[in-house]
Amino acid sequence: WLMMSLWDALRMNMMISYQELVRTFPNRRLLSPK
Repeated sequence: WLMMSLWDALRMNMMISYQELVRTFPNRRLLSPK
C-alpha cells in the first residue's frame, strides 16, 4: 500500500503542477511575445 500511496501522491503533485503550468502559460506568453 506504501507504493500505491506514493504513486498517488506523485500523480496528484504532477496534476497540480500541470494545472499551474496551463494556468500561468497564457499570461506568460502574452507578457513576453517573441
